[in-house]
Amino acid sequence: MKENIKGFTLIELIAVITILGILAAIAVPKFISIQTEARESVLEGVQGTMLGAANLVYAKALIQKLDKLATASVDTSGNGTGDTATAYGYPTTASIVSRINIQSNELITDAANGVVGYSLDGVAGIDATCRVTYGSATLLSGWPTVTVSSGGC
Repeated sequence: MKENIKGFTLIELIAVITILGILAAIAVPKFISIQTEARESVLEGVQGTMLGAANLVYAKALIQKLDKLATASVDTSGNGTGDTATAYGYPTTASIVSRINIQSNELITDAANGVVGYSLDGVAGIDATCRVTYGSATLLSGWPTVTVSSGGC
């Protein structure tokens, strides 16, 4: 009398493991691509935030008639004292990061240099290929520059 043994044969197990390996090889690059696109999107959002904040500070500088001065301190909080350093009405490089108030566990800020970005290795600070950099206005008719470097995200 033959007994009915239930289970998988070795061939069936090898076939399933091979199929799972092929699916994993396809899914991992897609996941990495999604992470890169997400980081780039966050940096573009920070760029928009910096430009928006710079324009709001410039509007306050216009109201306070400080838009034509190479250096000034604009009252952005409404308490009567200048609390945002400006150059020709726009926030300086050192003051923009504090004006946008980034609260993120992933982004690193360098207020002195006007830089916000990712530390891709988690140790060495902001990666030069995955960041947003703000540059102050340098001329009366100039605008601040906000540059996104996302080639290495």
